[in-house]
Amino acid sequence: MLRLLGLILLGQLPAQPLAPSPGAAPAYSYEVRFLDFEDLSWRASALGKLKSLEQRDGLSVWQADRGSVAEMSIAAQAGTDGKPYPAPRLAAAEGARAEVRAYSVRNYVAHCEPIESVDEKGASRLVSYKPEFAKLNDGCQVAVTGKSGEAGLKLHVAIEESRLVRLHRVKARQPSGGDISAYFQVPEVLRGHAEGEWTVPTGESLVVCLGAYTVMDDDGKSSTRERVVVITPRTVAGIDMDFRPAANK
Repeated sequence: MLRLLGLILLGQLPAQPLAPSPGAAPAYSYEVRFLDFEDLSWRASALGKLKSLEQRDGLSVWQADRGSVAEMSIAAQAGTDGKPYPAPRLAAAEGARAEVRAYSVRNYVAHCEPIESVDEKGASRLVSYKPEFAKLNDGCQVAVTGKSGEAGLKLHVAIEESRLVRLHRVKARQPSGGDISAYFQVPEVLRGHAEGEWTVPTGESLVVCLGAYTVMDDDGKSSTRERVVVITPRTVAGIDMDFRPAANK
């Protein structure tokens, strides 16, 4: 489950409303939602409500109206104790790139360094292990560029995803250590990439899923999950976009 502990926005909307600026270039705002589903039942519920734009190599891209996006958000929240998902809003001039990175940081024991002592006879004996900790990011990076088109807004979207599937536990033990042992962890990480250009009509949203994956808990019970990115663009007409992008953590 994606916990948005880290959130970096590039091209974030200012805190104060933007005032119209005569002669300014067209600009667009993008609301980006990250939805984690703990099973595949949401697809059955959404069948017939989403318009398929592309299906290939496990990648699924749909067009959705506001009602369908709201239903998907409610279904995803059911797996997060009812907590709402953050939906950051980005802004960029036409043809400019807006980017958001959302991730949770996971700490794990990456290595156990044996600590030995040498007795008066020069023999080595294991006395303990020193753990070495490492971090990994579990989450998504989304970049969006928008240009106006005849049928709607043409969105060029690039998504980089890193999914922590499981932390495997390995026992460290040295022959000279007797009963002394320790455990370190080996992360199983899936990485995905999706990039393409799709046209989204006014008032609609783009829904992108890189594919399902299976996770396993400490008891060996498996479950199938999906992470979905929903992008809702809006035109911000006559807005002066000459402001510095903000970066928040």
